[in-house]
Amino acid sequence: MNESLILLAGFGFFVVIWIFTAWLVALMGGWRELATVYRGEASMFQGRTWSFQSARFRGTMRYNNALIIGVNEQALMLRMILFFRFSHPTLIIPWSDVSVSTEQGFFQRYVVLTFARVPNVPVKLYERRARQMLPPRLLPAAS
Repeated sequence: MNESLILLAGFGFFVVIWIFTAWLVALMGGWRELATVYRGEASMFQGRTWSFQSARFRGTMRYNNALIIGVNEQALMLRMILFFRFSHPTLIIPWSDVSVSTEQGFFQRYVVLTFARVPNVPVKLYERRARQMLPPRLLPAAS
């Protein structure tokens, strides 16, 4: 009985820490700010998607292999994979709100997405992958 109780308490503690960490990452990375303007429903999005993608939010918060990125003619969709979805609602951002630039990192280049209504939360994608996913009309010429 005591072992079961300890196991249950340990699992509960793990769940609380998991939820708190997801909330903190969403807050620090700016996902929560983006969601106040661009919150959407994944079921409403029709387009090509790529799972297990990586990005940096605000330059320091890394979402490594945790994103589903969707693209269609009207919008960009950002969604977390299932285990990290808490406090990260689906984002659907119209291309008319997206500005694109490139930036040289220490080892590689990034495509930087900035959003008209939340300009203080840039999202960086690895350039090579971004060129495979994003519409060519949005991307600067390759260097």
